[in-house]
Amino acid sequence: MDYTVLAAEELKTLRDKRISEKAIRLQVVELETLLRTCEETHPPGEKKDVRCKILKSNIEKEKERLEKVSKEIARIEGALEALDEEEAKILCMSYVEHRSMEDIAMKEHISRATAFRKRERALENFTRALFGVVRS
Repeated sequence: MDYTVLAAEELKTLRDKRISEKAIRLQVVELETLLRTCEETHPPGEKKDVRCKILKSNIEKEKERLEKVSKEIARIEGALEALDEEEAKILCMSYVEHRSMEDIAMKEHISRATAFRKRERALENFTRALFGVVRS
């Protein structure tokens, strides 16, 4: 099995995962604000209404989603940090920012063929950092 395909797919999802993480954080803050308001309208000792219970449940679910997405991001970013700066930059431009190889070559002042070779080597190194293996 060629793990570089899976590694490339992980990189392609990094931007969306970062956006999702921010959105979930905001959702948790909004739900916690609603819960405080709900609890203030029902003093201690008074029976909590169903809405407060639902809000608490939703907060826990969102926090679980946030933890999962944050771990996925940390895993991908950790593998990127294992690379040298140039490799990480080329992979991010290619897979995260979806730039063309021509654009990358121009930006890095290298030939298109060199850009492809560097990306291939960087992807193999990223795959090793992420999965511990390139092919099995």
